[in-house]
Amino acid sequence: MVEALHDTRRLSNYLNKLLAEDSEAEYTLTAKSSAPTAGRLIRSTVVDVLTRIIGITVIVFFISQTPWVLINIFQVPTSIFESVELQFTAEVILTLLIPVILLFPIISIVIRMSKQQHLREKLKAEERRRSGIEEEEELLAA
Repeated sequence: MVEALHDTRRLSNYLNKLLAEDSEAEYTLTAKSSAPTAGRLIRSTVVDVLTRIIGITVIVFFISQTPWVLINIFQVPTSIFESVELQFTAEVILTLLIPVILLFPIISIVIRMSKQQHLREKLKAEERRRSGIEEEEELLAA
C-alpha cells in the first residue's frame, strides 16, 4: 500500500512537471488533438459505404454471371461451356459462390493471427524492457 502511494505521488509529480513544461501535453495525453473532425468522419463514412456497395456489386455480378466469368476470365473450353448442365443448373453458380464465401472467414483468420502475433511481440518487448529497468533499479539500490 505504501509502495502504491509512493508510485502515485511520483506519477502526480511527473504529470505536474510535464504540464508545466509543455503546454501541448494536456492535448496529447487526453488525445483531443487526434480526435477526428466532423468533415473527416463524414468523408470516411461515405468512402467506406461506397467501397462496400461497389465491392458487393462486383461480387454479386461475378457470381450471377458464372458462364461469362468462366468464358472470359477462366477461358474454359467450348465443349464444357456448351454443355447443358453449365447453362441450366445451380451447381455452376456454386463453383464461384463457395470460394467467395470462404474467402471472408479465411481473411479474418489471417488478420486475427497477424494481430495476435504483433501483440505477442509487443508484450515480449515490454517484458524485456521491464526486466532491464528492474535490473537497473537493483544495481542502483546496491
